[in-house]
Amino acid sequence: MKTKYRSKRLMKILTILSAMLIGGWSTVSAQEETSIIQWPSEGYYTPFETQYMVPIDTLVHFRGLAPNAFNSENCEWHWQLPGATPSEADTQEAAVTYTQEGIYDVGLDVSGTQQKYVQGLRAGGASFVWNIAGEERSKQEVIALGWYGYYGGTNWLNIRRYAEFFHAAGKPACIDSVAVWFGAYNVATTDAELKVSIAAIAQDGMPGDFLGSAVLPASSITRSSTAPTNFRFEQPIPVEGDFFVVIEGFPNGYGDDLAMLCVRRGLGEPCTAYHQLEDQGPDDHPMGTYYWYQNVDDPTSFAISPWLRYASTSGVETCTTAPGRKLTFNGRELLLSGAVSKLRVYHASGILVRDISHPSNNVDLSGLTRGIYLVQADETYLKIQIP
Repeated sequence: MKTKYRSKRLMKILTILSAMLIGGWSTVSAQEETSIIQWPSEGYYTPFETQYMVPIDTLVHFRGLAPNAFNSENCEWHWQLPGATPSEADTQEAAVTYTQEGIYDVGLDVSGTQQKYVQGLRAGGASFVWNIAGEERSKQEVIALGWYGYYGGTNWLNIRRYAEFFHAAGKPACIDSVAVWFGAYNVATTDAELKVSIAAIAQDGMPGDFLGSAVLPASSITRSSTAPTNFRFEQPIPVEGDFFVVIEGFPNGYGDDLAMLCVRRGLGEPCTAYHQLEDQGPDDHPMGTYYWYQNVDDPTSFAISPWLRYASTSGVETCTTAPGRKLTFNGRELLLSGAVSKLRVYHASGILVRDISHPSNNVDLSGLTRGIYLVQADETYLKIQIP
């Protein structure tokens, strides 16, 4: 975070957030330890069925955590990691490699504590990813700032943009779209547009150049805290290093009340939320210059989730599509132009729901439940939404 100079407006934001934490507009309690697995830093949390996603052909590191009231030195550990090499370990830490894409169980038995933990993990492939742990999902909320609007939405503090930080994918990957969950939905400014961008890292560690953007009318967002709004890019955006997802355009007219869901944590805990704030002069006059800040004074993550695809095991670049073949969806059927050897349809959680060899040019998907799916027709990819 920038430390040379803090504008008066930034100090006002920090004061408001501190008052909320101490005084009682909303409260944040210490996170209860419900998991005994520390997931690999090489991967990502996912918002859907599987708990986590990691790249294949990459060494990833699991660590066991002693349950409350137990000392790790008095525990015996037994990992069961089907699909990984090695597939078992009897140490607190397990370093393994997955070589095949798929969904796998991750099991840890901690003897002497009667604790056993089993959860799903996706190796390779594609999934929505975010910075919110499974045990934090129920803690999502909007951060209201009283008369000043919201942190992560409509505000009267001259916060122009918000950003969510993501570490490098560990393997070549690309982003097709970004899902954003909102908790306040009122939009009165009819021509307001929300813009979501993938940004590279600038030299100062803040959001830098935009690699690609998608725009939606603010009035078209999904008005549900359990279903996201999806911003689709015209072309997949390759990512190799750390990156940001930036969102801007929150309206602040009369009757506007639009905000993202967030997870707030205690001081010193992970913080992936950033904001771009207008600077003020000594006389409180706006200076027209904006600076990025990490919200380390109130550690937060936004409910922002890019759809990330790793390069496939076949070596086909996932950010390109096969030339001369069209794959479209009309809301009920997949329409294929050209011969396809293998058609696979994956739910956003990574579960394979259709596996068809040599499909016809019209594939009926009306039997699938509502949600977001990834279609793979040989080397061509398409993300669809079943209404």
